Amino acid sequence: MARNGEVSHTVAGDFRTRVSSAHPRLAGENLAAGFLTCSEAIRQWDNSAGHRENLQMVGARRVGVAAVSRPSSPYRKFWAMIITD
Repeated sequence: MARNGEVSHTVAGDFRTRVSSAHPRLAGENLAAGFLTCSEAIRQWDNSAGHRENLQMVGARRVGVAAVSRPSSPYRKFWAMIITD
């Protein structure tokens, strides 16, 4: 996302394909951009029904979060969270 300067669930390929090596039954992805801290990104996800549903996924056991800074982008920082069982 940071390389392309866009927030997209498909910029690196289909989400299900990207997580398939983990063999999850359940998987969700939350994306954000423009938030400089993790707490800001999480607050935005919590205030969005679809993102909050991922945060509260019943049966979730694994979470990964990544952030990439891109000062040349209007967003400046990109966030991705993957949630799986």
